[in-house]
Amino acid sequence: GREAMEERAGFLAGSLEEVKEKLNKLIDGQGEAEGVYRGQQKRNKEIITELFSDEELQEVMDKWLLQKKYSRILGLWVKGGQVEWGKLYEGQKPRRISLPTYPFARERYWVPMGEGESAVIPGTHHPAQADKLHPLLHENISDLWELKYRSRFTGEEFYLSDHVINGQRILPGAAYLEMAREAAVRGAC
Repeated sequence: GREAMEERAGFLAGSLEEVKEKLNKLIDGQGEAEGVYRGQQKRNKEIITELFSDEELQEVMDKWLLQKKYSRILGLWVKGGQVEWGKLYEGQKPRRISLPTYPFARERYWVPMGEGESAVIPGTHHPAQADKLHPLLHENISDLWELKYRSRFTGEEFYLSDHVINGQRILPGAAYLEMAREAAVRGAC
């Protein structure tokens, strides 16, 4: 009932329990288990279209349906073939089983930066090198008498390289405000 995706998996099964079992095998990396089919449409679509025209492929599929060669149909579908699934059912179609939607992984993947540029500390949303307190406050040099922070910029940071006036990289006013805000928050702790 859903649109066929690029990555495909299919199962030959006689019961819902068997589908669950085969799905678990696929999850566990046993994609080659009996009755478990897996493939990529993009990788195989060109080969399928070279071997068969749309009409020829449909004729082959219809023959396999009549001969109940379901493993061949499923094997071709996971490789990018089009199947008219409604032809599988004579008379009354079975009711659809409601399945959950795709649960997107909650992992984050950050693009590695070049040397001297900001990287991302795992678990944060702010680019900062692991030894820096904040992208704009790099080091706490406070003592008992005053709250002080030190920052050293290479000039390659996006907020400097993107803010050039008369050929000079200038720290934007908003960055000064963010530095003051972050210093106040850290000083209140």
